[in-house]
Amino acid sequence: MSSLRLPPHTTSAQAIGSVNYASCFVPVMSFISGIVFLQYGRFVSRQACRQSQVSFRLGTVGVVLHLAQVVVDFWCLFHSFQNYTSGKPYTYYLYEALQVFFAVGIIFVVQYHFFRLAYATDAFSKRWTVPLGLFCTGACVGGLGTSIEFYRHFRQGGFSSATPLVIRGRLLLFLIIWLGCNGFTDGAITFAMVKALYHGRAFVKQKSLRTTLSRLLTVIINTFSLTYLAAMLSLIAAILPHIIPNVSMKTEMACQTAGFFLNNLLSRIYLISFFCSFQETAYFAPHQNDSCVASMGHISTSRSCLVDSFGPTLAQCPGNRPPLRRQQKRARVQVTHQVQIAVDENIEEKTILIS
Repeated sequence: MSSLRLPPHTTSAQAIGSVNYASCFVPVMSFISGIVFLQYGRFVSRQACRQSQVSFRLGTVGVVLHLAQVVVDFWCLFHSFQNYTSGKPYTYYLYEALQVFFAVGIIFVVQYHFFRLAYATDAFSKRWTVPLGLFCTGACVGGLGTSIEFYRHFRQGGFSSATPLVIRGRLLLFLIIWLGCNGFTDGAITFAMVKALYHGRAFVKQKSLRTTLSRLLTVIINTFSLTYLAAMLSLIAAILPHIIPNVSMKTEMACQTAGFFLNNLLSRIYLISFFCSFQETAYFAPHQNDSCVASMGHISTSRSCLVDSFGPTLAQCPGNRPPLRRQQKRARVQVTHQVQIAVDENIEEKTILIS
């Protein structure tokens, strides 16, 4: 492949650039990864994760994939320094192939998590199913295609060849599909969830539920705004050298480095948002067992029996009702096509109905 044969001054500049990237950005990414692992530890220690097995499994899968990303980061740091001291060019093809592959898995896990939220709150109607299915499929195909193309280029050039500063051909096409479909999917989730939660929050009088909805709104807006921005900037960094005529080598190196950095940042933003979508126990009563907001308690596949943990206790399905007499009466929350809060008559409080 002719694009792998770069001039000597380009390969030497890339060797320096690879060390600068590895020495500067890998520690930054490791720090962010430390935050992710800390959040996961707190998540596991909560009772909430035990009451929502699906959320616990999703979080565990995401963290395992991210742990593999961290291992690849340190391998890249070691290998780039090794090549720099020996005066050889460094290729990012294998590194990017592994990073993109793990990132596709992490993004799919987190997006599925928020899809469950949207489904439980009835944010998505049937007309959303086909477009979102196409976008998700396109994102997965584009991401896996990008990873395969990176690996194919690595097989052709090996470790001894430098990575081209400008991405071309099928690799560029798959990268555009991956980042573009991810951006559209994030935008659709944000629009649907913000609309549903904001509409429900406007009628809520209960302080704890309003706090929960406000927190979830903030997490969703911040998450998908950042991921959309990172994906679009990475896409611009890949396309920019093709738009600007006679672009300098420094600009090409800056675009390449920015693209690598933003692609690695994407998965970390998704994971942080995943764990931030789970509520802290401080917002609720000390005796509360399930403080997991995003898991919606036990999210069933049946819309007639969707249960949320917004309130102090979980709602029960018709076939599993709690005893009528209890020492402490607690609020029951059930998420159906509308979010309804019913407070027992023995508690001297006003009945709240959200429609």
